[in-house]
Amino acid sequence: MKTALQILLEKSIESGKNIAIQKKMSFQVEIKEDDIATEETSLVVTGMASTPDIDRYDDIVHPMAFAKSLEQYLKNPQVLLQHNHDKPIGVTEEATIGVTDGLKVKCRISINEDNVFDKIKNGVMRAFSIGFMVKAYQWQTIE
Repeated sequence: MKTALQILLEKSIESGKNIAIQKKMSFQVEIKEDDIATEETSLVVTGMASTPDIDRYDDIVHPMAFAKSLEQYLKNPQVLLQHNHDKPIGVTEEATIGVTDGLKVKCRISINEDNVFDKIKNGVMRAFSIGFMVKAYQWQTIE
C-alpha cells in the first residue's frame, strides 16, 4: 500500500513538475532524569531530534540533510508546541549533527503552554518532531 506522499511524488515525476512538500516527522526520544534540568521558570531537555533510522511514518532523513539549514534555523531557534507557530514554547540552545547518529538538540522550554512541563516530566510528551520541505528524495524498499 502506497502512502499519500508516495502517490503525490509519483504524480510529480510523471508530470515533470517540481513540487514542494512540507512534512512533519516525529522521533521517539528517551528522556532520562539527567536529560531534564528543571529551573523555576524553564525546563531543559536534550535528545535526538532526528536519527537516520526509519521513523513512525516509514521515512528516513539523512543526518546531513540538516547541514545547510541548521545555521539558518539557529538564527531564530524556536521550539513550537505541536508544530503550531502560534505556540512557541522555547528555544534550541545547542544543535549538533552526527553523521551516524543524527541531529542532537538541547532545548530550553520556558513557556508552560498546555501544561507542557508536566507532560514532559511524566513522559506524556517524549519525542521531538521536525518539520521540513522535501527537496530531494529517493525510494528505497526495505524488507
